[in-house]
Amino acid sequence: MNRKGQILIFFVILIPLFAFIAALVIDMGYSYYQSNKLHHLNNMVLKYGLNHINDVNVKSEMISLLYKNDSKIDSYEIIIEGNKITLKIDKTVESVFGKMIKMDFYYISSKYIGYINGNKIIIEKG
Repeated sequence: MNRKGQILIFFVILIPLFAFIAALVIDMGYSYYQSNKLHHLNNMVLKYGLNHINDVNVKSEMISLLYKNDSKIDSYEIIIEGNKITLKIDKTVESVFGKMIKMDFYYISSKYIGYINGNKIIIEKG
């Protein structure tokens, strides 16, 4: 039997599949990285707000700190109630390779609630 060319056909079929899987892994990794970055930003701004909760302009300083560290934030929500602050940040991350399958953007969100208990700052994922 003459089997010349079977490996070539197998190779031609699998290379696009492997390329697609690699692109998907890169895209998911990038969106996870951006999500992790957003969570760290949320924690940092929330800690700042809790450390300066008695200041008159703490909310505007938190907003300034948000945009100073990430200018591509879509929306935010800051709720200050007594010694408790709730911070929710939403962001749209552009897809790198997802455009091939009509996934142009990833929507990520981060919400944390922080409060002061005694002299201790407590931050919880909300």
